[in-house]
Amino acid sequence: MVYPWSSQHRGAQIDLVIQRADGFTDICEMKHSANTFSIDNDYAMDLQNKLDAYQKLSKDKRTLHLVMVTTNGVTHNNYYNMVQKEITMDELFT
Repeated sequence: MVYPWSSQHRGAQIDLVIQRADGFTDICEMKHSANTFSIDNDYAMDLQNKLDAYQKLSKDKRTLHLVMVTTNGVTHNNYYNMVQKEITMDELFT
């Protein structure tokens, strides 16, 4: 099942949710940036809020994977470990 998701209650909006047959749910965040996209402390807290809100309000029992879909990748900094998979624009159009 593939769909966008949002919650008025927690102020969380997810660009794309993919519920996979193997028991995982991919939570996809899509970001456009001229350079690599950097996750800072504030955005990391926002991402965690989205994951927590989705899991609580959707009652999805699958393991969540954060997938970043970006133009030029994600900067490997202190917050990069939140990301299970990154997909770049080049990978989408290959």
